[in-house]
Amino acid sequence: MYETILIPTDGSDHARQAAERGFDLASTYDAAVQIVHVIEDPDSGVTVHEYDEGVRDDMERTGEGYVDDLVSTAEGRDVAATGEVRHGAAHEEIIGAADDHAADLIVMATHGRTGLEGLVLGSTAERVVRLASVSVLVARPDDESPPNGE
Repeated sequence: MYETILIPTDGSDHARQAAERGFDLASTYDAAVQIVHVIEDPDSGVTVHEYDEGVRDDMERTGEGYVDDLVSTAEGRDVAATGEVRHGAAHEEIIGAADDHAADLIVMATHGRTGLEGLVLGSTAERVVRLASVSVLVARPDDESPPNGE
């Protein structure tokens, strides 16, 4: 059913929980996993290329750490995994990565580092759901109850 599952990460606990669900699916369907981290600055509108070199390098190292951690976790569960760090608007890069790697499914958190309490979907997740050409599984964090106590 699935051959390649794309899992975006921002390094948050919610993203890790979503990744675990993606690894479960990959294991079940003998699918490969592609991990992606996107570097952007949504608050200021500044692209990563406008940061000074030291800040850009720190952001790159941090993103590579997030990706490497999840790749190692997947491999520890006998799931084939690779990863990359991309630069740009998060939703565009996630969708681009899904297209580039011929992903059959995107598995992501409802919201991560930039999420606000009470939101059902973060803006990145909402945009990916609306614009992706493949199915998107949006995983609710384990510690978050559904709206209206459902």
